[in-house]
Amino acid sequence: MQHFEYKVVAAPRRAKRAKGAKTPAERFAFMLSEVMNAEARDGWEYLRADTLPAEEKKGMLSNPTEVYQTVLVFRRPVSSVVSEPAVARRNAARAVEAEAPTEDEVEDTPRPNPKEPKEPKEPRFSRTGRAATEPPLSAMRLTPGERED
Repeated sequence: MQHFEYKVVAAPRRAKRAKGAKTPAERFAFMLSEVMNAEARDGWEYLRADTLPAEEKKGMLSNPTEVYQTVLVFRRPVSSVVSEPAVARRNAARAVEAEAPTEDEVEDTPRPNPKEPKEPKEPRFSRTGRAATEPPLSAMRLTPGERED
């Protein structure tokens, strides 16, 4: 099965002047062919033109009005180079899901008992240069005679 990716481009509203195109219809046709050829150079195949309704607001306080936008639809086959990374990502996601514990495994894991005593934590700061029994400097109080200026 062949897969396609699609690209939608706004159809030109005004035709540019072109050498040899004298009427507005000829200029418009020239402009469309320019857009189509530019997309074809990138591998896009013209599929169709659609006119679709869209809501548009002219200002902050105005009510939305319905306008019609004309778009050109292009498609190109998705190459195997593009689809291989997608398949690889999908397989990697499946592998991660397979490694994840199931609900039964999660229920079987022991939960910590809040009533059991916890192991003592390591002190956050080491007391270098002072004895471990000496109080920290913040706890020491100087008497008025010991005051350092």
